[in-house]
Amino acid sequence: MALRGIINLGFGAALLFWPGVTVSVVVWLFGLDLVLTGLLGLLIRGQMPSEYRSAVLTRSILTILFGLAIMIWPHATVKVIAFVVAALLILFGIVLLYSGWVLGKAAKEARAA
Repeated sequence: MALRGIINLGFGAALLFWPGVTVSVVVWLFGLDLVLTGLLGLLIRGQMPSEYRSAVLTRSILTILFGLAIMIWPHATVKVIAFVVAALLILFGIVLLYSGWVLGKAAKEARAA
């Protein structure tokens, strides 16, 4: 876990002190972070109680595969992230509009009572 923390600190510092970095490099660092996290999970798997080993193995393999996919297709990853963020913003906008409508209706009813 300490090694994972050091890796994350290093990647975070690289992004903080390298503000002109392209989106592709950020995506690559994220993918590399996932691969390293999966590899570290495989390494510590033997130190875990036996009932958790299969779950850690599965999670580690999926994390490695996901990280590799991100590094292989960085442009697709950026498009997917943009789509997810756009969908969340639209959903949040709808929720906020509905919440405002409900609160306005409740305020109107409170003034009438």
